[in-house]
Amino acid sequence: MKKEQLLELQACLDGERDAQRSAEMEAHCATDPNLGAVREAILNSRQLLRQHDPDHHVPVSREFYWRQIERQITPEPGNRPTPESWIPSWNLVLRWLVPVGGLAAAVALFQLPDSPNTPPQTAKVTSSTQLALNTGTAESTSVEYRSESDGVTIHWIH
Repeated sequence: MKKEQLLELQACLDGERDAQRSAEMEAHCATDPNLGAVREAILNSRQLLRQHDPDHHVPVSREFYWRQIERQITPEPGNRPTPESWIPSWNLVLRWLVPVGGLAAAVALFQLPDSPNTPPQTAKVTSSTQLALNTGTAESTSVEYRSESDGVTIHWIH
């Protein structure tokens, strides 16, 4: 039995198909015992659910019930919260202070003067080899070794 057949049977039992297609499915259920057993199981399950479905009753009318819920959700005009005093709360201060402080730090970082660039100190070792010591900042230095005869340039950054 295919899944499509089961879905078609379910649709016919739920009244989602026209009368002609439902009659064809009933005839097919009468000839196919497996499909007929599934049909009976679906109908029995539906009947059991209807018999044992709890019936809930609201003690008041539907309009009154929903009006109470609406009243609890929307505040009355007299119970509106008072506006905050002119002194801002810490939450409001921090909400503006953090982004403004970050922006000020970024501007200050870009406005710092660059360290003076000293020209690299070059020492000639041989006619085709050079050694340069670049002192950038106090935290980092770089050494460059260039050999023309070997065709090699090496940079050490510390």
